[in-house]
Amino acid sequence: MQYLNRVGLLPNFLIIGAMKAGTTSLHYYLNQHPEIFMCPRTEPRFFSFEGEKLFFCGPGDKLINKQAITSLAAYKKLFCGVQKEKAIGEKSPSYLHMPKAAERIKHHIPNAKLIAVLRNPIDRAFSAFLMHTRNGNEKLSFERALELEEYRLKNNWSWGWGYMHLGFYAKHLDPYLTLFDQSKILILLYDDFLVSPQATLNKIFRFLEVNEDYLPNMNYKHNISGMPSVRILHRSLFNLKNSIRFMQPYAPRLMKDVLRNIQRRGLYKPNLNHETRKKLRCVFEKDILELEKIIKRDLSIWLKD
Repeated sequence: MQYLNRVGLLPNFLIIGAMKAGTTSLHYYLNQHPEIFMCPRTEPRFFSFEGEKLFFCGPGDKLINKQAITSLAAYKKLFCGVQKEKAIGEKSPSYLHMPKAAERIKHHIPNAKLIAVLRNPIDRAFSAFLMHTRNGNEKLSFERALELEEYRLKNNWSWGWGYMHLGFYAKHLDPYLTLFDQSKILILLYDDFLVSPQATLNKIFRFLEVNEDYLPNMNYKHNISGMPSVRILHRSLFNLKNSIRFMQPYAPRLMKDVLRNIQRRGLYKPNLNHETRKKLRCVFEKDILELEKIIKRDLSIWLKD
């Protein structure tokens, strides 16, 4: 069912998070389904910042300030391409933890279906660090960045710099569990996609009440993180790719794909320091145990080496 208000069309499902838990790939997999329309803007962030002026000041945050959709009219225009699709959705991982997002969603689309994909918060934090490093914005070691996290957030760096903050899933889910019927919330684990990607997608299709037998192409993984082998070259490719993004739809898709693939080949994934992992387990243990009760699943693997 399409939900309408006095100004137009709104989505009937949202992917609310978590950041660095495979949600970008999920967006593109769902978009292949003939009965699903996915917002062409992968992160409009409307319910995070409705009616607000953004002044985030961390490295790379100017792009967020510029691109976030903050008016209802502009948000509605993102869905003007909807035709006969049954499920209409968008993906903004900031919804999971931004304080006002759940209430805004409840106000505008009270019957919305919500999908949350959760990843081991330690791995998620390190992946976010690698993403910022990949993009040329993080200059510090992971350990030093963790030490400065509270300072950065207090000084108005955007939420993406909250490597630890974003991993308290039980805390962040609480407003949604309070405001929405549990039948409207589907909580999945990133591990589910790694072990049984098609079965996990089928579960999502059932939740969205579309044909669950559809088989999308899942060969390509989007928005992968890693440490650039040659930082100067990687940064140059990143800047070029961003320039091409503003040329859409004039820039050939092949050009963008070639640049992206060159970037990916230049990434490697370092191992997380054992002592750092141990410290982060202590940070997240209480929230993980609480999350186990919420989703009724054993998450002890998240607390192991």
